[in-house]
Amino acid sequence: MEKLISRCVENKRAGYRPVILTPESRVIAARQMADNVGMSEQISVQAAETFIGNNIEEIAIYDGDKIREGLARLIRTYNSRIGAIEIDKSLMIDEPRWVVNILGGN
Repeated sequence: MEKLISRCVENKRAGYRPVILTPESRVIAARQMADNVGMSEQISVQAAETFIGNNIEEIAIYDGDKIREGLARLIRTYNSRIGAIEIDKSLMIDEPRWVVNILGGN
């Protein structure tokens, strides 16, 4: 995480607005790391789950069917990548029935 914070500091100096998206369980640690370098007010730290969920809801307002299909494809692609490269298959997302209904079986 130290390398990430260093990158955020570099990005801030370059005029960018650094944002860290991290699992909810690591938000506090990321905020503490930002605080340790005096950048807690300049580095935004958000839970990835919340960020992604909010964006999906926002986009869904425009076209719910396309969003469901996109989310289904995201889940399927994620699982495919995990299946191909990860030893720990428990990282895969159990496909809800609606994903199978939209995309068909594997």
